[in-house]
Amino acid sequence: MKSKQKSISKNKRHLVTIDQISKKTSDAPFGTQLKSKDYAESGIPVIQGRNIKENKFHWNNKKYTSKEKFDSLPRSHCSKGDLIFPKIGTIGNVCILPSIEGNEQCILSTNSMSCSINEKLADPNYIYYYFCQKKIHDYINSTSRGSTQPIFNYGMLKAFSIEIPSLEIQLKVSKILQELDSKIENLQNQNIILDQMAQTIFKSWFVDFDGVTEFEDSELGQIPKGWEIKKLIEEISVTYGFPFKSELFNSEKGIPIIRIRDLKNNFSDTLTTELCDKKFHIFPGDVLLGMDGEFNTSVWLGEESLLNQRVCKLFLKNKILSNLLILFLVKQRFKEYENKISGTTVIHLSKSDIEELKIIFPNDEVLKKFNKFSESLLEKLIKNKNSIFALAKTRDALLPKLMSGEIRV
Repeated sequence: MKSKQKSISKNKRHLVTIDQISKKTSDAPFGTQLKSKDYAESGIPVIQGRNIKENKFHWNNKKYTSKEKFDSLPRSHCSKGDLIFPKIGTIGNVCILPSIEGNEQCILSTNSMSCSINEKLADPNYIYYYFCQKKIHDYINSTSRGSTQPIFNYGMLKAFSIEIPSLEIQLKVSKILQELDSKIENLQNQNIILDQMAQTIFKSWFVDFDGVTEFEDSELGQIPKGWEIKKLIEEISVTYGFPFKSELFNSEKGIPIIRIRDLKNNFSDTLTTELCDKKFHIFPGDVLLGMDGEFNTSVWLGEESLLNQRVCKLFLKNKILSNLLILFLVKQRFKEYENKISGTTVIHLSKSDIEELKIIFPNDEVLKKFNKFSESLLEKLIKNKNSIFALAKTRDALLPKLMSGEIRV
């Protein structure tokens, strides 16, 4: 292609570079141009590589800089709709930059870069999905083998070659993939709302004690009259994770193995073929607790998996208890425990820490009311999560076939 303005013919695929199909590409500031002293409490958002996770933008670890600093670094400006790439560390990821707190103009940090696709030549969403392919992620990482830290630099991005069909076909492919992602996002938002609803009711009933008029003293402070302080082990039994052999871990066959890091996502791509007792199997609805670090406590919403060491599973002894109530009660108490020992470098839970934990348990009438509400909510959470997994599996299977032209649209 001799010119950026040359159109892509309808029936052919063309090899182009990112530079050729971009209106603009932007590189990170030089290290001396944007230092920690330039960060502010508010102002122009600073886009970091760490804001990109699993090809989505997450506005966490928020950093800002002044309008004056922004104006002084025009080579590092990025805008809503640009593709953002990490330059070091988590290379191979990509995201489309959204508007951030009303800002459509941002500045790149020293570890990120961007490109603004020329929509007359290519569809930005198509290019985004192209980089979402596992083979592209793996290829980018392979170019950095041997380096102390993975690097994907600005020159490599501009020269990166991709084969694209006509703009008409690109738009059709993007539409298919966007519709799947939109359905996934809708279900994820539903689960966020359901979880917030459950937490709001839990706080009202079991933390603020709304509507309660009579209280009595206890070792954990004042509690509603008729409620009890019990050790956790009186109401639940605990299964501690199995020490699976790491040499059998793989990504192709077996059953997913759940470690602490997997609790937040309800998913693991690490499998094992090792056999174990059925008690170490995890099923949707099980309450799991990570025993190191942040004590992640969650209700498992993923597929049948295996319980690894340093993760434990909580079983109800009392049938009128609900898994969601145990989740919230345990999470609340361990959060208090975590805050008390926050000075420790790495926090660990022992068997006695879990089993001797004291919990405020309500009377049977309140338990039955919460159980009735939470059962249907948990069923909906699990159903939505299963749909999310199915849609993501479909999208991931279609993605390389649509990109290669194997599936025609």
